[in-house]
Amino acid sequence: MTAMRPLTAMMLTAGMLLSAGCVMSPAATGQGRSGQATAEPIQIASVAMKPGQTIDVELDPAQAGLSKTQRSVETDTEGKSTIILKGVRESTWVRGGDGGWALAEDVDHAEKVRLEYEPPLAVVPPELSPGQQLKAEGRVRILRLEDGSQREAGSYTSVLSVEPTASGFTLKEERTLDLNLANVDINLETVYDGRNGFINQITLVKTSVFGVGGNAEKKVIRRVD
Repeated sequence: MTAMRPLTAMMLTAGMLLSAGCVMSPAATGQGRSGQATAEPIQIASVAMKPGQTIDVELDPAQAGLSKTQRSVETDTEGKSTIILKGVRESTWVRGGDGGWALAEDVDHAEKVRLEYEPPLAVVPPELSPGQQLKAEGRVRILRLEDGSQREAGSYTSVLSVEPTASGFTLKEERTLDLNLANVDINLETVYDGRNGFINQITLVKTSVFGVGGNAEKKVIRRVD
């Protein structure tokens, strides 16, 4: 089962985390909101997805042999954005009719795999209130970059929430990948500043193979000004 080790590393992204058409519609995607709002909605997408933004970041521990790199957001005219962690990974996001963003695929160049989410995973809504949860479910495939062959497949579930901070908000996601050979539990906390956007992201990943769990892995992406 040592083949699962690169898979675990691949799950440490999300951006993103930091993802066509009407994909943001809860009725169309199996996504929905629950919980009682306790405050005014927080604007998420306009802060989290800043087109053209490029920042320097530190990676702890190093990823793909890099301890420092750049994180950039590139948006095209077809309603797609790409979050690039230079030399490490690229995440493709699609925009929904409500102005939110959903993760369509995640490419890890170091591990030479691509994750595809169907429907795209809506984890950057236009807004979300403290006390509310955004839930999503669908299918996920993991493909080899060299030939496009399938390496793993299964389903995903996601629960998203937000907490306000003094200068912005923290976006929290609990994601589970129920794969053929393993279960992967992913906890992401991404901190955003209302004016400057991305600040840092902490990811914890635990992989269980045939019911036998390993230690949680922690990775941090930290903005450097």
